Amino acid sequence: MDEIKLRLDIGDSWCWELEGTLTPERVRSYILGHPGLTTNDLARRLGKRKEDIVEFVEELLDCDEIKKMEGPRQRQEYFPT
Repeated sequence: MDEIKLRLDIGDSWCWELEGTLTPERVRSYILGHPGLTTNDLARRLGKRKEDIVEFVEELLDCDEIKKMEGPRQRQEYFPT
């Protein structure tokens, strides 16, 4: 998963792309810039399976970065805001 294209969407329109090597800083910046982002959201935007995303992000970031909680969409894993 070194070279990927991360597409950030607002509503239904694709508005911005981040290409190249995904670094911990880019992941962290993206997560912090999107409050309420879930692991499912990130997986969908990367075109990957949720399980792969969780594993990938936990490798890049501290394991504490992902938390499970009951949110507006329940039973989702959210990144801290």
